[in-house]
Amino acid sequence: MDQPLAIGDLVFQVKRSRRRKSIGITVDRDGTLLVHAPVDVSDVQLRELVESRMLWVHTKLAEKNKLRSDRPPRRYVGGESHPYLGRHYRLAFSSDASELQLVENQFVLPKHGEPEDLFREWYRARGQEWLEPRVADHATRVDAHPKGIDVRELGNRWASCRSNGTLQFHWRVIQLPALLIDYVIVHELVHLHEAHHTPVFWGLMRRAMPDFEKRKAELAKLGGDL
Repeated sequence: MDQPLAIGDLVFQVKRSRRRKSIGITVDRDGTLLVHAPVDVSDVQLRELVESRMLWVHTKLAEKNKLRSDRPPRRYVGGESHPYLGRHYRLAFSSDASELQLVENQFVLPKHGEPEDLFREWYRARGQEWLEPRVADHATRVDAHPKGIDVRELGNRWASCRSNGTLQFHWRVIQLPALLIDYVIVHELVHLHEAHHTPVFWGLMRRAMPDFEKRKAELAKLGGDL
């Protein structure tokens, strides 16, 4: 990571790459600002480009702040609903349960233990189990060859494609509807062909998933709630 770029009261983290052909700005869901740039772009050019996009940056920041302020805090009380594959299931507690379970259309949680940790591990395990055959199926259609998958904490990213060909997925991805999970999967598989979000990348996405723009928009809208 290069020296951060400060413009006004905003600070952008700068990441240069020899594989990068153009400058791109990302506003993460938590408001983190990232600038991706080729190695041969000067600091002056970088600043000029970012300054020319400040209206867009402030608009995106306002959208992220609204999503966070509108989101109710997650609670772990009886009757509260929790998502799994796009559906919501009510939470119940049982003194007989030793681990979190999905039983008869409701989540059953032990009375003892840390609820957040139990849910995180349950989503991680179910995600690994559900994603493996799904990734294999899409990989055949996209003609991609991932080295494997890993479900883990990824901060503000739904997924990532590592340089060694391993696909990483956030444990929360299994909360999404299957159609949106498929978008995330195909997105990362296409990155095995094209590392950056170039016109070539989006062309490959459209070929693999003609309605990807609709799914992408739905993911952006639903993602703020999750």
